[in-house]
Amino acid sequence: MIVNENRTNSSKPLQWHPAFFADIQIELEAERDLLCIRT
Repeated sequence: MIVNENRTNSSKPLQWHPAFFADIQIELEAERDLLCIRT
């Protein structure tokens, strides 16, 4: 939850702008051979 003078308590997740999300996908695709995902 984010709390400051301009915002109230909110349980809503933040929503990313579609262009930002697309850029992250492009960056991760370019680096996919270097990534190691552990579960």
